[in-house]
Amino acid sequence: MNCIEIINQKFELLGIITDFESLIYVRNFYECGTFELTINKSKANTNKLKRGNMLIVNKRDNKILLIEKVITTTEQNGSKTLKVSGDCIKGITKRRIIATNGYDRVAETEAENIQKHYLKNHLVESYYDNIRTPERDISWIQTAPSQNRGIRTVWQARLTNLHDELKHISEDTGLGWEGQLDRNKKKIVFDSIKGHNRTINQNINPRNTY
Repeated sequence: MNCIEIINQKFELLGIITDFESLIYVRNFYECGTFELTINKSKANTNKLKRGNMLIVNKRDNKILLIEKVITTTEQNGSKTLKVSGDCIKGITKRRIIATNGYDRVAETEAENIQKHYLKNHLVESYYDNIRTPERDISWIQTAPSQNRGIRTVWQARLTNLHDELKHISEDTGLGWEGQLDRNKKKIVFDSIKGHNRTINQNINPRNTY
């Protein structure tokens, strides 16, 4: 049975949806994926489908969807349908800019440390030219401890969108990233992820897509 949990940013369960018309859900290794949920407005808990709330698909804590837009349409029979769309949880990074007059530079280190440097300094804890701006913190997000994965390189960024910068880091180094729900801590934890060989000539990893 398909199950969609609806939670708010305090991680309170607002409701569960098990009956809907369709859910199109696309994940992406390097950047945030997208989704679109179609559901008749008369069904249970549709009033909880609001911008800023999150959806968890089939209790998979790494399948977290962030609602950005809800559109109501009226069908010919008079019934109302909701089109609920947005990004996978990585899309929260689109709301932040690497805000600094000079460049935010990272000395040579592993790609994972670079990813988490920008996540920590411009999402979890906010800085402007090394000055803390706690009013911009997102307290319900944290980064997992680094395992020093990925190639060693240097990086610098200035006045770019955080999501776009993380996408570039990921594409250049081959190290992906994702957000996962920690139900006990009531946090979204961002972590780096290594790719796997899923080609037809190997028999270790399932040949499915990310």
